[in-house]
Amino acid sequence: MSKITNKQKKFAELYLISLNATQAAIAAGYSSKTAYSIGHENLRKPEVMKYINQKMEVEKIELNVLRHRTLGELIELGITDQKYPLNIKLKALELLLKILSISTNSQNMNSNKRSNEAKSIMSRRISEYIARYGS
Repeated sequence: MSKITNKQKKFAELYLISLNATQAAIAAGYSSKTAYSIGHENLRKPEVMKYINQKMEVEKIELNVLRHRTLGELIELGITDQKYPLNIKLKALELLLKILSISTNSQNMNSNKRSNEAKSIMSRRISEYIARYGS
């Protein structure tokens, strides 16, 4: 297997931003006349696709870390942190409830049953908290 060139790396990184091979090829410095063909060709090269997949995996991990950190901060703000006023705590809980609802609705049918039960319990508790203390 041949190595990926710097131009191909640039193409791959730009492709991950636009998801458009032609635009990525032009932005990477390929001729606009041949960008469509070059973009298609690059996406068929195993070394370019391997690089793209590795970058996507890193981005997926970073996104998961950010999502968990955000959820943790919302839980801490809405439930455990006592230094914030009630209206801010309630907004944090409302946002958390919306996120949990979206997450639960977008999961496929094969998702982990325990995870769904935990989300259901958390959603119910947050709803009860909001109903009790108002918004």
